[in-house]
This record gives sequence, C-alpha cells and structure tokens, in this order.
Amino acid sequence: MNFKISALAAWLPGTQFNAPGIKVFADETPSAKHLPLPIKRRLSTISKAALLCASALADAETLGKIPLVFASKWGEWTREIELLRTWAETHEVSQGNFSLSVHNTPASLFSLTFANRETYTAIAGGDDSAESALTEAVAQLLEHERVLVVCGDEPPPGISADEARFEAACIGILIERGNDFSLECNTAARGQISVSALAEFFSGTRGNALAGRAISLRKNA
Repeated sequence: MNFKISALAAWLPGTQFNAPGIKVFADETPSAKHLPLPIKRRLSTISKAALLCASALADAETLGKIPLVFASKWGEWTREIELLRTWAETHEVSQGNFSLSVHNTPASLFSLTFANRETYTAIAGGDDSAESALTEAVAQLLEHERVLVVCGDEPPPGISADEARFEAACIGILIERGNDFSLECNTAARGQISVSALAEFFSGTRGNALAGRAISLRKNA
C-alpha cells in the first residue's frame, strides 16, 4: 500500500531531535494551553500529547473533517491505576475518572475538541500498536482522501518498573493518497517499530527503509 505524508508532529520529552518537516515538542509535560478549558480539565498526559500532536498538523477546520486512528500500548494507565488504588482503599471510585479511563479517551476528546463527526478507530496492539495504527490508517485511504494517525504512551504511572522499557512519546501523522512511501506486511517478525523510530524515519533521518514486527516501510525513489 502506498501513501504520502503531508504533516508530521511528535512529542518526544527531553529529546534534542531536530529535523526539517517535523514539529517536535520536547517538554516533559505536553502543553494544553491552546485547548478549551472544559477539555483541558479532563486531560491526562497521553490525552494532552495526542491533542498537542494532532493540533500541530492542520487548522481546526481541517481537523474537524478528517477520520482519526489512535493507538496506544498502555492508554490511560495512570488514571486506571489510580482508580484501582482508590477502590482498594475506599471501595469507591469517581464516575468522572472512570468514564475517562477507557482506551479511546484521547480519540473521543479529539472529536469533542474539533467537533469532528467522522469515524475514529482506537487500537490497543501491544508492542505492535504503532505498526497497527499506521496499517489501519493506510488501509482507510481506500475510502478517504486523508487520515490522521496519532500513536503514543505516557510515562509509567509511579509503579515499580524498569522505565527504560516504556517509551513516553507520541506522534501525529497526516497521511494522504500518494506514492512517497510503501507499507508491506512482513512474513518474518523483526524488531519493534517505536514511536521515536517512526518520527526519525518519516522525517528522513533514519534511512530509506524501516522493518518492524508486522510491517516494513520504504521510501520510494
């Protein structure tokens, strides 16, 4: 399947990554200052990152008319773990926090923010989440001229873990019909394609090919 990219943005906290053609946000906490106050009050870190990257790709009118594919390995895990801790201590949970703990929260808040009534897809694909999101979005080009892809995760929520295993990053990609890049399904699994690897590849700083566990990407001549 072939496609092209019209805009690219990424939240890569603490990074020094700099390349033409990509907007990079390096603050440890994604900014939400550009969003309406009722929306800001509901945002977790991953939701802030998702809306920050999406907002950087096009104007509000365009973002209100485009389908979205959102993917995350962990989703709203900070809110989910806090809910479990509260339940363990009090046997009560906030209905508001419970309703915002679902995996598709960033996608639904995107719809509310931009009054978007197009379809959205929320994917939880484990280690293959980024690859699954891109595959789904490219496939949707059969029905749509453009598709917005947002994929990422927030930092580990204060649990005992090797934090090096968890990438806190988010990428937004606005893809269109075209022949700049090719996506193929792999017959043999290779290394995982991370969010930061996608940012490097599509911005032209990682060579002309990228192979993952489920897909291979190639920049066409």
